[in-house]
This record gives sequence, C-alpha cells and structure tokens, in this order.
Amino acid sequence: MQTDTSDIYDIIDPILPELKTVMDFDVAVGQDGPLYVFYSKPLDEPVEWLEYNRENRTLALITVSGRMQTLGLKIPPQIDAAIPQSGSAFMIRVDENGQKRDIRKVVIHTAQSLS
Repeated sequence: MQTDTSDIYDIIDPILPELKTVMDFDVAVGQDGPLYVFYSKPLDEPVEWLEYNRENRTLALITVSGRMQTLGLKIPPQIDAAIPQSGSAFMIRVDENGQKRDIRKVVIHTAQSLS
C-alpha cells in the first residue's frame, strides 16, 4: 500500500524568517507605557498578538493564522523592564518618507519561566 504524500509540500511553515532579515524595524517604549514596534514593509500576515520571553528577552509576532516571527534580537534592558507594565503594543509601519501607514494595537503576552 502506497501513502499519498502529495499534500506534504502544501504545509505552510509556522515559523516566518526573523524580522531583521526581511526589513528595518525598531522597538521603543513610551515614558508611561506602551511598547512601539516600528517596521518598514508590509508584514506577510496581520499580527494578532506579541509574545515576550523575559528569560531570553526575545519578542515574537504571532499572526492571525498562528505563525510566529521573531525579531531576531534581544530586547534592551530598559525596554525589558517596561514590557510587563505596558500590556499592549502599537505595531506601526513607517514608509520610506517617514509617514505612518498602518497602525495596529495588539496585546503582549509574557511567557513565564517554568523554573
């Protein structure tokens, strides 16, 4: 009996390339809160939420279809300290002229260490 494997190549990779490899971006935090992620090109899919790993200081975008895209860098300590208080972030696409094109507010989930 032969197994049909024709659909195996139609599976979408749940991990997208690191954001730093596909576009310019920056992360900032306001004085009293929210986190801002500025990026330079349209994303492959809309972001549903951000997931922050405090232990590794990494931030990942989770898309509406559940795919994950990490930023590809460690979050600086001053931003790390502010993330738990912010609870949300603004994803802002900025074009080549510095104009804001897309703004989306998303929730930040902080991953808890198991230790």
